[in-house]
Parts: sequence; C-alpha cells; structure tokens
Amino acid sequence: MHTDEEFTEAIGRVAFSYESMSYSARWLIDHEGREVRVGLWDAHVDSFLVHARRLFAFLEPTSTHHADDVLISDFLEPVPDLILTHTSAEIGNINKRIAHLTYSMEPDRVNWPVPNVSSELHRAMAAFMEQMAMHRPNLVVRLQEAANKLEPTFRKLVN
Repeated sequence: MHTDEEFTEAIGRVAFSYESMSYSARWLIDHEGREVRVGLWDAHVDSFLVHARRLFAFLEPTSTHHADDVLISDFLEPVPDLILTHTSAEIGNINKRIAHLTYSMEPDRVNWPVPNVSSELHRAMAAFMEQMAMHRPNLVVRLQEAANKLEPTFRKLVN
C-alpha cells in the first residue's frame, strides 16, 4: 500500500503528463500545415506521443505493467469504465515511434491522429477527475488545477 505522500506525488506525475500531452497536442493542431522547423515539429510529436502513451497506460493498464507503475486502480476501486476507443495497433504505433529506430519509420510529418487521441484522453481524464472528486477529493486538487489551466486547450481539442 502507498502512503498519502506517494499518492500525492503520483497524481502530480499524472497531472504533468496530462498538461504536457495537452500543450503538445494544441501546438501540433495549431501548426498543422505551417512551415515549421522539422526538429521543432518532431519534439512536439514525440512529447505528445510519450505523454499520451503514459496516460493510456495509467487509464487502461495491461497485464504487463510493473509493480511501481502508477495506475488508475491505485486511486479508484472499482475502476470506472472510461470507454477508451483507441486500438492496440495505434498504441503499437506510438510505442514503436517513441522506443524504436526502424527502417519503416514514418516520415517526420506523419498524420498522427492528434485531435482524436487528445479528445479521447481529455474525456477519459474528465471522467477520472469526476470520480476522484467524489471518492478521493484530497487528491483531485492537483488534477483540477491542471484542467483549469488547460480549459481553453481542452475546449478546442474536445469540440
């Protein structure tokens, strides 16, 4: 069992990935089709993918998670059904992009489904925060602070 301090630190990590994924998604959406230095574009793509992958692993853990992984079940039991709609192939593509150098890597400006993935994660995080507010109100504050900072981004990505 984890201590209150460990839970507080862990929820801060979740909030950080939520903020980082959101900011990168917003940047990518706002700059789609514009002339941008390739390195800058890739930095945002990679940031988006890393943090999206972390959130998917948090919200929908697999049997291959590690004992020290931060999981939704650490905070809510039973785990709410968040109805994540991504496919295992999409997660596989994300994993491959962020963890492997391959001969078949997509071009730098591959059409990642940024709006779809970010909307899905925003809806899931909103549902998670709603449940946390009812069952773990002492821990939801950090997530709510992140969501409040992201409100304009959130509205643009979800709508």
